[in-house]
Amino acid sequence: MYFTTIQTAILITLSISSAIHLLFQIFHLLRFKKIIKTESKSTHDSVSIIICSQNNAIELDENLTSFLDQNYPDFEVIVVDNGSTDNTEDVVKILQQRYSNLRLSKIPRDEKFQHNKKLAQTIGIKAAKNNKLLFSNPSCQPTNDQWLNNFMKSWTKGVLIAYSNFENKKGFWFNMRKYHLLQQQLRFASYASTNKAFAGDGDNLGYLKSDFFANKGFAKHAHFEAGYDHLMIHQLAKQSGVSISLSPFTKMVSLSKNPYEKWNKKNANLYSILKNINKGIRYLLYTETSNKIILLTLLCYISVYEKLFLFSGIIISIHLVIHTYNYKIVTRHLKEENLFLSSYVFSILMPFIKLYLYIRNLIFSIH
Repeated sequence: MYFTTIQTAILITLSISSAIHLLFQIFHLLRFKKIIKTESKSTHDSVSIIICSQNNAIELDENLTSFLDQNYPDFEVIVVDNGSTDNTEDVVKILQQRYSNLRLSKIPRDEKFQHNKKLAQTIGIKAAKNNKLLFSNPSCQPTNDQWLNNFMKSWTKGVLIAYSNFENKKGFWFNMRKYHLLQQQLRFASYASTNKAFAGDGDNLGYLKSDFFANKGFAKHAHFEAGYDHLMIHQLAKQSGVSISLSPFTKMVSLSKNPYEKWNKKNANLYSILKNINKGIRYLLYTETSNKIILLTLLCYISVYEKLFLFSGIIISIHLVIHTYNYKIVTRHLKEENLFLSSYVFSILMPFIKLYLYIRNLIFSIH
C-alpha cells in the first residue's frame, strides 16, 4: 500500500499520539492498583469532623446524622454556621440534644464584611479539640457507619485524600458529571501516589491541625477565594506526606439537589488554582487532555477523508481493550453504577469538555 507524504506524516503523528495516550492510561491504572493494595493499619486516634454550612439547614437535617452515627470511639462533629439566614442553628441545636459530640461555631452575618469559606474553615479548625481534622460538606453522606473507622485506618501520613462522587442514579448528563469527577479524582490519586499531590476533594479529605498552623493557615492564598481544599493539600502534602484512599468503604456521596451547580463550582475551584501547582504536574494534565483531542481528531480525519479504515480500526480496538479493562476494574471497585457502558461515550466527550472548562475559567476565573 502506497502512502502520500501527508498520509505518512499523519499516521506517524497518530501513532505517537496513540502511544502517549496508552502510556497515560497504563500509568493511571497501575497507580490505581497500587493504591487499592496499600495495607491499612488499625487506629482509634481522636478526630474532629468539620462541616461549614451557609444556608444549608435542609441538607444538615437530612445528612448530619450519618456523620454523628459513625461507629467510632472518639470523634466530634463541628458545624460552622457561616452567616446563615435560615434555621441552620435550630437544626444543630435540636440534634445536640441527642448527640453530645456535636458542636456549633457561629459566624454572625455582616453585610459590610464579606468573607469566603476559608474564614469559616479556620474558625472550625481553631474550635477543634483534636489534631486530626476531617472535612466534608452539608450535602454529603458517608456510605456506611464504618466510613470514619475505615478512613482513619487509611490515614498513615499527614494528609489523606479520599474518594467522593454523586449518588448512583440514571441520566446521561448526570452520569457524565459523575464520570468526570471519577476521572478527575483518579488523577488526583495517581499523582499524589508519586509524591506530587496537587489537589483533593473538599467533600472527603483530612489533614493535621498542627500542619495547618505550621503552614500559617490560608495566609499564602488568603486573597484567593478558591484553594481551601486543593492548594491546602498541595502545600501540606509537602510537609508531612499524603495517604490516599480509593476504597468503597471510605467513599463519600454528594446528595446535591443541584448537581450541575456543584459540579460547576468544583471545576471552577480546580481550574482557578492550576497555575499555582507544580509545573510538571500541570503540563502533564494539559498534555493528557490536548493529546486526546489530537488523537480523536486524527482518527476522524483518516477515517472520513483518507479512508484508512484498517489503521483507524487497529488503533481504536487497542484503546477499547485498554479502556474496557481499566474502567471495569475501577467502576467495580468503587461500586459506581451506570458508568461502565456509558464511559465509552464519555471518554470521547471528556477532553472537549475539559477544554471548554479551561477556556471558561480563563474568561471567568475565581479570584
